[in-house]
Amino acid sequence: MLSLSSHTLSQSTYKITYGNLDTNRISRISVEEFNNQKQLKAPDGIFIDSAFAYFSIPGQTAIALVEYLPKFDSIRFHKYSDMLVPGATVIFSVFIKDKNHKSDSVQLNYMFYSMTKGNINFPSSPQYLEWKKLTDLNYVSGTIYFSGTYFPNVISFRIQQGKTNELKNLFGRCAVGTVVTFDNVSYKDEKGILVTRNDSFAF
Repeated sequence: MLSLSSHTLSQSTYKITYGNLDTNRISRISVEEFNNQKQLKAPDGIFIDSAFAYFSIPGQTAIALVEYLPKFDSIRFHKYSDMLVPGATVIFSVFIKDKNHKSDSVQLNYMFYSMTKGNINFPSSPQYLEWKKLTDLNYVSGTIYFSGTYFPNVISFRIQQGKTNELKNLFGRCAVGTVVTFDNVSYKDEKGILVTRNDSFAF
């Protein structure tokens, strides 16, 4: 019968990772990096007995618990992976067994992955310059649609007075791969001239 050992394992001794992601106490990665990984990895001689993933997503009232091993709940895992945005956290709790020692005990390891933005947030990048320009515009009317990276479902925003912060929050979620579509959007440029825009921009 398996029992939980009181011995604490350190990542320096038993380095369990999700795919090729590095594991420090808290690893900061982009959503794309996380979703490009395929499976948990353990060093030679270490057997993963069971594992669970905990998804903490901004805007969700509860942490989602998903079984990863021994029975992979792929539907729920991919559902919550698609909902990841900057500020979200994924924690794996992994019960491992050292096959080099004859023992029935399993021991617990944790990996913490904190989601950050893609490279749009580097001030020298063209994407950042366009993002800064779009964020700072004085919008008057129209509808803006957000899709692609960090927007698994298309979000529409109808421009209204008093909702400036809501729009800034949506632009704050944008990253490389996000598409912003302007539908009859009017705004004032730096000279105070009213401009109407009907097009799309992909970061």
